[in-house]
Amino acid sequence: MSDAERTRESIVIAAPPERIMAAISAFDRYPEWVSAACEVTVLETTSDGRPRRVRFVLEEGFLRDTYELEYRWAPGGRSVEWDLAASTLQSTQHGRYDLTPTADGAEALAYCAGMMPDAVLLDWSMPVMDGLTFLRRLRAMPGGERPKVLFCTIETRAERIAEALS
Repeated sequence: MSDAERTRESIVIAAPPERIMAAISAFDRYPEWVSAACEVTVLETTSDGRPRRVRFVLEEGFLRDTYELEYRWAPGGRSVEWDLAASTLQSTQHGRYDLTPTADGAEALAYCAGMMPDAVLLDWSMPVMDGLTFLRRLRAMPGGERPKVLFCTIETRAERIAEALS
């Protein structure tokens, strides 16, 4: 596979690995948030109930593909890898999610210093360093203007929200 056919992304999500893996493996919910996904069906599961083989029917404009992926879930729940098993359009597909949990805002910022993510899902109320401080420090880092940031908060005061947006 050439470099033009490879992609690599890093996303920071402020949630426990178990919840993230649960979302990744909720294939029946994919059509709710992947607009091209017409149908997603789990064909086989592992002995512990995780999806092993999944069929996707995608349609985007004039492109339509029905393909199946085979998943391998790492012990410990921090990684999943997949490969293309069959497809009407694709010749290859390989992917992997590796979760690197961070305990607080300061640890997440240190992670970003080592590998700047493409996106950050950020909570306003984090231990050690709150979300707003994290965001300011992230934006001050080299490349820190690049990540898209989604702020999750129960904060409702207009001046606090304006502060986060500035």
